[in-house]
This record gives sequence, structure tokens and C-alpha cells, in this order.
Amino acid sequence: MPTAHQIRPVFFLILFIWAWYLITIAPSVLFFDSPEFINTAFALGISHPAGFPLYNLLAKGFTLAPIGSIPFRVNLFSAVSSLAALGLVACAGIALLRILFPDRNRELIVWSVVVPTGYLAISKPYWLQSLQAEVYTLHVALTAGLILLMFLWKLRDDVRYLYGAGLLFGLSAGNHATVAFYLPAVLVLFFCWCRENRWTHLARCICLFLLGLSIYAYLPLRSINEPSFDFGNPETVDGFFYQVTDRRHSYYHFRVFDMGSSESSQQEGPTLSQQAKEAADKISFKAGLMAKRLYQNIAGHLSWVCFIGLFVGGVLCYKRSRPIFVFLLVIAGSNFAFFFKWGRESIFPTYVVACLMAAVMLAYFLDAPWSSPEPKTGKEDENQEGEQAAGFRWKPIVWAVLVLMIPFNTIRNLVWVDLADIYSGDALMKKFYLKLENNSLFLPGMSWFYYYYLQDVERLRDDIIAVPAWDLVGENPPGMLTSRRYPDLKFPPPAAFDFSNMENNAAYNRAFLELNRENYPVILEHNPIYFDRTGLESDFIPSRVLFARYSPGTTKSEDFSGMNGWQEFTYWTGKEIERSFEEENRLQGVEGLGWGNMPKMMLMGTITYARDTKRYPLEAEALSLQVNKFTGETAPFYWQWLENRLHLNKPKEAEAAFKALEEKFPEAYETQLARGRMAERSGLNDQAVSHFLQAARMKPPALQPHLELAGLYARMNNSEGVQKALDDARKRIVTLRDLAQLKERVAEIKKRS
Repeated sequence: MPTAHQIRPVFFLILFIWAWYLITIAPSVLFFDSPEFINTAFALGISHPAGFPLYNLLAKGFTLAPIGSIPFRVNLFSAVSSLAALGLVACAGIALLRILFPDRNRELIVWSVVVPTGYLAISKPYWLQSLQAEVYTLHVALTAGLILLMFLWKLRDDVRYLYGAGLLFGLSAGNHATVAFYLPAVLVLFFCWCRENRWTHLARCICLFLLGLSIYAYLPLRSINEPSFDFGNPETVDGFFYQVTDRRHSYYHFRVFDMGSSESSQQEGPTLSQQAKEAADKISFKAGLMAKRLYQNIAGHLSWVCFIGLFVGGVLCYKRSRPIFVFLLVIAGSNFAFFFKWGRESIFPTYVVACLMAAVMLAYFLDAPWSSPEPKTGKEDENQEGEQAAGFRWKPIVWAVLVLMIPFNTIRNLVWVDLADIYSGDALMKKFYLKLENNSLFLPGMSWFYYYYLQDVERLRDDIIAVPAWDLVGENPPGMLTSRRYPDLKFPPPAAFDFSNMENNAAYNRAFLELNRENYPVILEHNPIYFDRTGLESDFIPSRVLFARYSPGTTKSEDFSGMNGWQEFTYWTGKEIERSFEEENRLQGVEGLGWGNMPKMMLMGTITYARDTKRYPLEAEALSLQVNKFTGETAPFYWQWLENRLHLNKPKEAEAAFKALEEKFPEAYETQLARGRMAERSGLNDQAVSHFLQAARMKPPALQPHLELAGLYARMNNSEGVQKALDDARKRIVTLRDLAQLKERVAEIKKRS
């Protein structure tokens, strides 16, 4: 291995990166998963799938450090994990190059590794993940550590490195379960490199792997103690496997292999040639899409050097060591395929492989300009030395450019990743939660991670019982809502409900709320998904600070108490936006900082709620706040605004919204709906039918075009068209909200007839 003198570039790179990480690290809690991981590390709770027990236990140690706040300490753990990961990536790269190029200059090897490792360190997604509470930098460290140990086993022919890899493999599964897809890669190297006592070594490795994997015992053992943040309730067998296998996000897994369906595949009896052509077209399209996304992620976030190196270095690696090539290919390929839909930080292992392959390419094609040439003897050697001298000058320039890209990209990315002044996560949501009624039963939705952080870490509202709305609308509510977990609440008998039926799930929600409403004010955080799945929006009224109180039977004239809350919400949100622009990162803005997603999601829930309960003035105010402060002008906004203006009998404003759609989004699905609506209002029924049919073709799963067609055909006295449109609408029913809209349209048609 390289000497301490030769490895100094790695040391200085990490020192350089460490300085920038400390300058830009988040001092407080952010949004997304940040409050969850801070909470589960501090209070030793159960994180979202796959639980991340290793992360929680290691981060817990950092919460005991006598420095800064609890959020800062957990954020610091991510930064330290990131530095460890970078060091391990560099060491793995050096070991790889020593295997592939045993005679190459060692100083050249080190610099070939430093360059791509530096690109990884200062890339936007990796830098951001190093500054906040997240599992991904630890995931990179464990992946790089596994690769390094396997390479050291080959280099030093010492089976202890193999055993260490087995143990680390099991532990890494306890941080991010997707490393299970590395197993074929590990087995390839094992069976190619292990020649003696193969089955004995394999048995020992399996035992060590299981020892590391036993970290998952944390989930049921801790869940039994009922921490407040107990995602999935993994103390049961079903809950444990639900957590570990991450069925919650199964829709997003391996989306690269989702070929979808086409019109020809829906036809009866397509010919074999049609099927073959369709399959070839889909494969070609997917291949192009994969290449595009790979380029966007690697070239866009790391460097074009790493993108080219992934392929060129891969070819070189294939020629020199096919087992290593397959090993790295499986790691990168399985990771990219699994997280194809997500990208960015979720494909960091693919980034690591790209860095290693880029190092292979650089080591092969570029000689270190400062390396001392070997002494030459004879006339032939003198000629070779003259040729080297003649071609010497371009190499320092290339190396200088490659190295200087690291500080250049550091400065370029700095403003977008700097979290040193971000305090919005603490500022806004506290105001909302402090307004909750005393001793209430709170059903948080989009912000439930953040609520539990404030409850467990900051001890903000110990008087409130919080039940995540997602547990009430999940696959098995009684499995999550147990009397041991919530000893003060009452629960309906689960045997009376069939949870495979949407309406029975909604009935369970109503029964649960009715049982507890006399003892606790029931407060719901607005979110559209809860209303979609339960259809209970009419049973809630606006309450304090944009929350909704369960109050079935209350008339619309009695909900004025909620308007003060709405005014408070708009005031506080506006003030927080102004403060964040003045005191935090102006260039990132509300969306870039992330915290804006929380009030934006609450606004979306309010818009859905206001529309379904026909509170159109409230919907108008929520739409105005959303477009002015968060999303900007989009096709869905203009369509919603057009409908709202029509409901409030403001045709001129509706016409202005329609013109904006035509000018700015002429090809959008929403524009087709708007064309149909405006044509229908003008008495151009045939044109309206054409536009609604076009909208249905543009978005096949959509329900609304068929509801519009049913109503239009009813006005045209086309009973056959009405029946077909209603049948098509029934096929697209997914939620109770969809079902309610269909029933409402059927009632309108019957009333007309």
C-alpha cells in the first residue's frame, strides 16, 4: 500500500472537505426525514422502513456529545460518516488500482483516486446529505468499507479481511437493507478468489453476517417499549416484515423494469409480430431513459469525468479482472435499478462505483507529471526518454484542470448547499402546534415527523395524544392502534370491519373518532390523502391555524371560528417566508430550503377540503397563497382557479384563467379540460365532447374527464353516452373521494332526468 507521504493528498482532500462541511452544516432541524432521524436517534424510536437500527444506535452516541443542540449533534454524525465514507472510497480505489495495475507508480494511483473522490465529496446531493440528519452517508461508508475489505482480502491474501467483510455486510444491512442486493456480487468474488477450505470460510462468513444482521433485533425489542415514534409497530411478525421489506414504498422499487401497458397490448389477440415490436420499442425506450438518467445523475452531480470513467474504466476493469468487474457492476446496477424512480442520494453506491471506475481510467491513461522516471540505459531508452519529454507538457495541464475542478465546483455549489443559517424548521411549525387545543387528540399528516420531534426532543406539547393519520388509513389500522400503545384511547372492535374494503376502512375511522370525541377534541391536520381514503371531509370544520376539528353535523354557518385560524396561518407563513429570505439563503428560496413543502402540503389539503365541502371562498384564498408563495403558476393551478371562479360566478376571471392556460400550457391535460368546460358553457357541446375525450386519452387513469362527459351527455339527452361515461368512470375509482364524486354526478343526472 502507499506510504504516508504518498497518501498525503487524500489527507489534505478530507481536511479541505471537512472545513467546508463545518462551515455549511445545518445548526438545527430541517424538513423531510430530518426531524424523524433526530427524534429516533435521541429517543431511540423506530424509523420508517427499513427501520435503520444501526444508524439510530450510532447517532444516539452523538446525541450525548457536549456540543451544540441535539439536532446539530445528529447532523454532525452525518458529516463524520461522510468523511469516513470518503476515506474508505479513496482506500478502496487505491486497493483496486493496486490489483489491476500492480506495477503502476503509487503516487499516480493516489492522485487518480483523489480526483473522483473529490468530485463526490463536493457534489450537491452528497454535500447536502453530509449536513443533515440522514442515513445515506453512513450507507456510503458501509458500502465502501465492504468493497475495501474484499479488495484487501485479495491483495494481502488474509482471510481475516473476508471475515470482516462478512460482519460488515450484516451490519450494513442494519442501516440500509438494500445492500442485500450486493449478495450476488460478494458471492462472485468469494467463489472466484477462495480456493482452499471454501465451505469452511463460507460457513464462518455466514455466521458473522448473521451476527451483524442481528442488529435488527432492535426493532421488536424497542417497539415493545412503545416509543412515541414507532413506525410500523414491528413488535409483531407482520409489522416486522412490513418494516424490513419496505412494502410501504414497493411501488417505487425497480421501476426501471416497469414496461407499462400500451394500446396494442390492450387489444384482443395482438399478433406475435406486434408483441415483439412492442417489446423492442419498450426496451429501446427504457434503455434510452436509463442512459439519460444515469447521465443526469453522474455527469450532472459528479462530473463528466466520472460519467465517461464509468464506461471506459469498466471496459479496462473487464479486461484485467472480470470478477471485480461483475462485483462492481452488480453493486451499481442493482442500486440504480432499485432506486431508478428516486435517483440522487438514493443511488450513492452507484456514484461510488463511478468514482472507482473513473480512477481506473485516469490511472490507465494519465501518467503523474511529478513522478520520477526510472533510470534509462542504452540508446533505445534514451529515445524513449526523449519521446516522454516531448509529450510531457500536456499532462500537468490535464492534471491541473482535473484537480482544480474540485475547488471550482465547491464554490459553485456552496450557495445551494449552505445550511448554516437555516432555522425555518424550528420557527414555523412550533407556532402551529402551540395553537392546538389543550388535551386534544391530534391526527398529524404531512408534518407528523416534525410533530414527534417537537414532542420527544423539545417536549413542546406533552398534553396531546398524537395518532398519525396514516395509521388510520393504512392496510391494518388495528395492528397500529393498540390499547397498549394508546392506553387512554378507545378502539372499535376490529372484527366488525373488513379492511380490504374502502368503505369499511372509512367506517372504522368514523367509529374511532366517535368513541373518543367526547373525551378529547379531535384535531386533524389538513391533508388530501386522508380525505381521499375516508371521505369524511364534511365531518370536519376549519379550526385553529388551518387545522380541522372533527364536528359532524355542524352547519357551514357555524365554521366562522376557523377563519381566524386561517388568517393566522397566512400571516405566520408570510412572515416566515420574509424572514427566511432576509436571514437565510435568499437564492434557495422557500422551495430550495425544503421547509416550504410542509405548509404547501397543508395548503393542498385545505384546497381539497374546501372544494369538497363547497367552501369556495376559502379555496380561493388557499389557491392564491399557494401560487403566490410556493408553486408559482402551473397548469393545475389555472384549472383549479378557473373552476373556483365559475363556482363563485365570476365568469370574467374564469375567462382570464382559460386564456392563461391556452397561452402558457397549450398541450397540458388541464388545458383540454378547460377547453371542454368553456365550450360547454358556450353551447358548443360537440366541441366539448371532443376536448373531454382528448383529455381522457392524455391521462387514461383520470376520473374527471369521464365525469364531465357523463354530465355533458345528460344535458344532450344522450342516454347511451351517459351510461358509457359512467361505466368508464367506475373503472377508475380508486379512493372514497372518487366514489363520492361519482355518486354526486349520478345524483345530478337523476335529478335532471
